[in-house]
Amino acid sequence: MKYIEHKVHLIDERESLLESIVSDMVTFGSLLLCIWISMLVDSTVWMVLTVTLFVAFSLTRIVAGAQSRSHKFHSFEELEAWAREMRKLKDE
Repeated sequence: MKYIEHKVHLIDERESLLESIVSDMVTFGSLLLCIWISMLVDSTVWMVLTVTLFVAFSLTRIVAGAQSRSHKFHSFEELEAWAREMRKLKDE
């Protein structure tokens, strides 16, 4: 009899897609409001600072989006080891 090892697929849903979209919209809205205000008062320093924040936020979201929120395990033992490691990181 051949033993078939089950694969486990875990999806990390700490933040839902809707929560992520709303969070991004609030952040982008705030940055756009800052850009608009800086244009009204004609402040170059404020505009450069706001655009820098906008670019930094955008790059951070791109990098975070590149990392998958799903984890694949070949066995339940791997899943348990990962869960123990996450618990240890959380407790630190």
